[in-house]
Amino acid sequence: EVKANTTIKCVPYFHVGGSLGLLGSLYSGNTLVIQARFDAGDWIRLVRVNEVVGAFLVPTMLQRILDHPDCSAEALSSLVSITYGAAAAPVALVERAMDALPHVGLANVFGQTETLGAYTMLLPDDHKRRDRIGSLGKPLPGVELRIVVPGTEEPVASGQVGELLVLSPQNVAPGWLRTGDLARVDGDGYL
Repeated sequence: EVKANTTIKCVPYFHVGGSLGLLGSLYSGNTLVIQARFDAGDWIRLVRVNEVVGAFLVPTMLQRILDHPDCSAEALSSLVSITYGAAAAPVALVERAMDALPHVGLANVFGQTETLGAYTMLLPDDHKRRDRIGSLGKPLPGVELRIVVPGTEEPVASGQVGELLVLSPQNVAPGWLRTGDLARVDGDGYL
């Protein structure tokens, strides 16, 4: 029997991405395939035999999967989506994944533990514009971003690099979170 909501997790559960994925699967009643220790060949096998439709990967895992001799669109034909994050993904890697797995929608998530997960997302449709790849996407609903001169509250000019501040209903402390990350927002609102 094919499980329409079968996902696979191979990231640590002490990390916000792993714990949220686990809790989300439990809450929604999805089938969750757990790979205790990542191995690209075993991951491909688990996706194939369990007809997995969704996965979360860090970029290094995605690269190892694409490099594996068993990786093909046919072997991973059940996959519908791959969400990636937890580290910067090289544009060339994302483009390679799109070319190798054209049937799979890719989504980039960006956030941190102090916001209980993601606060921006580059959606699968955003990936269709190759100039958007490398972006962290737009803020999720209810999230506000500010780019300021580092260590101050002074906003930088539009499109300029500064410190990223985040206001989210999921922030672990009330108010704006100083991330310490340097970022910029383009004219279309993409981080």
